[in-house]
Amino acid sequence: MTVTFKNAPLVELVAELRWGDTPTPAGPQGVPIVMQGVGPDLDQFLMRLGGEVYQSGFQRAERMVPLGFPVFPFQPIFRYRKDRADDSSVLFQAGQGLFSINAIPPYRSWETVSSVVRTGITALLKARALGDQKMPFTIANLRYINAFGSNLTQGQTIGDFVERVFGLSIQLPRAITDQVADGNKPKPHIQLSFPLKSGASMAILIGEGMINNEVSIILDMTVSSKYPVNPDVESIMSVFTDARNVIHSIFIDLTSSIRPLLEPIEEGKNV
Repeated sequence: MTVTFKNAPLVELVAELRWGDTPTPAGPQGVPIVMQGVGPDLDQFLMRLGGEVYQSGFQRAERMVPLGFPVFPFQPIFRYRKDRADDSSVLFQAGQGLFSINAIPPYRSWETVSSVVRTGITALLKARALGDQKMPFTIANLRYINAFGSNLTQGQTIGDFVERVFGLSIQLPRAITDQVADGNKPKPHIQLSFPLKSGASMAILIGEGMINNEVSIILDMTVSSKYPVNPDVESIMSVFTDARNVIHSIFIDLTSSIRPLLEPIEEGKNV
């Protein structure tokens, strides 16, 4: 069952598709070589995509990389927003081998944003060049970035919060603790990666960061497809929905001890 929260810590949701074999070549000492320019094929694709999303209300196109500037593979080049100033919580981004749907508050739940994700995917599939339309997507990523501010940490340090709320215990050896200045504790920065039962993979990052000028505890979770994804709307949405269900389940369990602070929303109740 889906649970939503009035006081959700979500900062951003990113549903991302990548395609094509466009690795960045390495130069001396392994320094990546920047891709040169935006070619006519890519430029035409971005224009077609802009026309498709325009029909769904995303009528503001912003070029993020100036004309003539070099770009990396998978770097956003264009951003598409809705024209209404009061409807800016979801936007699309596209570049070489990249398309993403980015949602920010007042995002409420996957159910409310999934229709926009579907709209973006439909536009992308229509905008692809004829030679690319049957090309599967190499990666589908779904990422949730959460920030727990002072209203949720209740004065706890990141070490205490990670242990008491998330249930992650870190036991440091004496070789380290003996060197820590009196009255201080090491701040954990945790990275986990593991395969999922579904065949996808998951990465979790927990650390401290600044969000809206406030020190917050970041919980960053990403589920990535392991196998190519068929280029049709239902296949892509199925991958994203499965990924969202895993992330949601983990979030619900990790935050169970601070459930009252998150203020669960009753099913069917408007807020």
